[in-house]
Amino acid sequence: MAEATLSHYAEYYALRGAVAALDRLSLRQAGRIGEWLGALGYRPFGIRRAVVERQVRAALPELSDADVHRVAREFTVSAMVDGFAGAASDAGDRAGWTTR
Repeated sequence: MAEATLSHYAEYYALRGAVAALDRLSLRQAGRIGEWLGALGYRPFGIRRAVVERQVRAALPELSDADVHRVAREFTVSAMVDGFAGAASDAGDRAGWTTR
């Protein structure tokens, strides 16, 4: 396994801070923030974009480049929404309210 870089640590601590802030948000608010961050992470920052696009191409070789980019972006946004909503749900469970 490769050693963690300064960029890895920055991403990790930024995510930890964001998850801690979710204690005060509703699931809907957390989902919206996740959607915005997922879109921002895909473009313009390109966080993990090459990895996701490579995996989409390997899984779906029949897709055009435009479709690969579309699927990769949608996946990145969806993963962030799920992650943030899940973290908010966990925070709610710890606070004693149900999210089901």
